[in-house]
Amino acid sequence: MSKLTPEQIEEYFKKHLPYRNRILTAHKNLCALGTYHGNPALLDASFEAPLITGRMFLNVLGVSKKNN
Repeated sequence: MSKLTPEQIEEYFKKHLPYRNRILTAHKNLCALGTYHGNPALLDASFEAPLITGRMFLNVLGVSKKNN
């Protein structure tokens, strides 16, 4: 994987990072409302998406598992 260009880095910080931060807080915000009575699939998705996003953040920061 090649390094990002300055333009790609700028786009990431302006566009992608805020979106991914909202993904990370979605489940917490839904649960903070108390008992959730909406579609259970939405609650499940708002739980699973941050797991994937968190893994992506670790990869961006260079944290990975090597050699098993």
